[in-house]
Amino acid sequence: MGDAALTGPARALGPYRLAGDALLFEMAGVAHYRCEAGERITVECAAGASESAVAGYLIATALPALLWMRGDIVLHMAAVVPPGMSGAIAFGGASGIGKSTIVHQLVAAGAKMVADDTICVRFEGQTPVVSGLPGGYFLADADIRAFRTVPPEQGLSSAGLAAVIMLGPRKSSGIAAFHALNGASAFEVLLAGRHRPRVPALLGRNEALLPVLARLSGNLPIHRWDRLEDQHAVDPQDLMRLISGGAAR
Repeated sequence: MGDAALTGPARALGPYRLAGDALLFEMAGVAHYRCEAGERITVECAAGASESAVAGYLIATALPALLWMRGDIVLHMAAVVPPGMSGAIAFGGASGIGKSTIVHQLVAAGAKMVADDTICVRFEGQTPVVSGLPGGYFLADADIRAFRTVPPEQGLSSAGLAAVIMLGPRKSSGIAAFHALNGASAFEVLLAGRHRPRVPALLGRNEALLPVLARLSGNLPIHRWDRLEDQHAVDPQDLMRLISGGAAR
């Protein structure tokens, strides 16, 4: 595959192959993506591949792989700074659970966006900092995922991370509520939230990740948000009360 090919013996895990300081991700019919030493990505497009598909896998898969190679922690979450707050809240959960919908609602309410689907987390001193691609987000509309741009003044390349909220399946009855997660339960949601987890496994980074994730789970408020099936709006005031220690319902 020309410039995107690996040289020398390689180890494979799923769609990823690693040789030396280069990792290759292959998506049949779309492109080959070669990530080198956490510094650059070389893309070779398949014949007839659409630009949107090539760009989609570049952002959703190749870029997280490059960040893992750089030594960062990459989580499958969205992050915004709600209006009235200075720190970002990261929203996690399975694909299709509603992370982008929450981003859309909060941006419409005046929030600043940090990332839609992939966040990079690192410590600056004692402060956890989150960064991502703040230019826009994908939102499902009539079963079509359309890209919505965010005005430059509402985008932030990075922000201090104030809290993590995990979205679970909606409930048909009961009370919508936030539940604090502590100890092992808080650590487990961060561990499960790794984005493209086969990459750090292939890189041999899983063991080194554990103390950093433990530090994050010990220092950050982490909550599970149980929502009802008919609950579609998020109230920024609820989020502010949650982070300040008050009850949110």
